[in-house]
Amino acid sequence: DAWLCIFMFLGGANFLLMVRVLRRDIAGLRREEEFRTYLWIVVIATLTVTADLMIRQAVPLSKSLQWSSFQVISIITTTGFVSTDFDLWPNLSQVVLVILMFVGGCSGSTAGGIKVGRTLTFFKTAAQQLSNSFRPSKIIPVRINGIILEESQKTSALFFIALTGATVAGGTLVITLLEPRLSLVGCFTSVAATLFNIGPGLAEVGATKTFAFFTGTSHMVLAFLMLLGRLEFFALLVHFLPSLWRRY
Repeated sequence: DAWLCIFMFLGGANFLLMVRVLRRDIAGLRREEEFRTYLWIVVIATLTVTADLMIRQAVPLSKSLQWSSFQVISIITTTGFVSTDFDLWPNLSQVVLVILMFVGGCSGSTAGGIKVGRTLTFFKTAAQQLSNSFRPSKIIPVRINGIILEESQKTSALFFIALTGATVAGGTLVITLLEPRLSLVGCFTSVAATLFNIGPGLAEVGATKTFAFFTGTSHMVLAFLMLLGRLEFFALLVHFLPSLWRRY
């Protein structure tokens, strides 16, 4: 499990960062804010789930740490491996895993999800807007890795997150209509698991379950979501614009 965690974690990191490490660019490594955030998310999520398992289910420390670290890293890197049935975990631990499904790995990695870089941009932009609400005359730039982000970069990240939220909401509604016997948690996590290329979800599509019982129409919807998430929306959705057809 420990070796698998190491390589899953590396798969969720920016591959350009690995080039810097091989070139011994220590200064560039220290400036890499996205990777530090990614590392802290993994550490905090692992400790939270470990404590939750110990307190709520009296699982020994060693086993709690083993299970939590493996599942946290597997979910955030969208690897999708399962070492234990986390459907039996307390609600807090399950919520942590669902949040990690949305966050995903770093930009320039093999992982799916929104990406840590976009998430970081969102929170920094939100902090900027809150600060400007009571200090309108003060110019507060948004920086990542010491570089000031342009408005187009911030807008692109915020639009992607908004589009992701709308897609999850719409996909959940469609699956709810197509699969009336499926629970709301099952509908929601089946959409999130396919859109972000996770694999397992919760409830009826949990760690030890499959998607085999879905109808053919539902399979087509979920397959479309998998393509949409892997191509990060824009490369696929652009083909539905009539202006693209007329021009090209």
